[in-house]
Amino acid sequence: MLNVTCCRSRFERNALKKGELTVDDSAIIGIIRYYTREAGVRSLEREISKLCRKAVKQLLLDKSLKHIEINGDNLHDYLGVQRFDYGRADSENRVGQVTGLAWTEVGGDLLTIETACVPGKGKLTYTGSLGEVMQGVYSGGADRGARARRKTGY
Repeated sequence: MLNVTCCRSRFERNALKKGELTVDDSAIIGIIRYYTREAGVRSLEREISKLCRKAVKQLLLDKSLKHIEINGDNLHDYLGVQRFDYGRADSENRVGQVTGLAWTEVGGDLLTIETACVPGKGKLTYTGSLGEVMQGVYSGGADRGARARRKTGY
């Protein structure tokens, strides 16, 4: 339903005639997951408008082209590199990296937390903006890590 309603209005605004452009459901899902990050549909409408403008340009430049179909496989050709990773944790574990969950205004997200050992005074430091809760988690995790290190001798 979203596909029909949202796409039809964008097609009309960008002077596309019926049958010139098809955006299938896998492309809509791809846009939502990898190119927009909001609870509403404004960003989705912007991205669909971008698809429409690029399709119009293609149709004008190549007169033999009568129909363009956009699906999940060729979506990146029209919108470029994905802006967001959706539900993808790293495929392999690496020393110094963990995958965590974060709360966001549009639901949640996976995030990668990285650590590194550097020469220094043995103090723990962090970069970035951490709230009070995350600072507590950071300190608690560091204490557990230090205890584990003492036990194993690493």
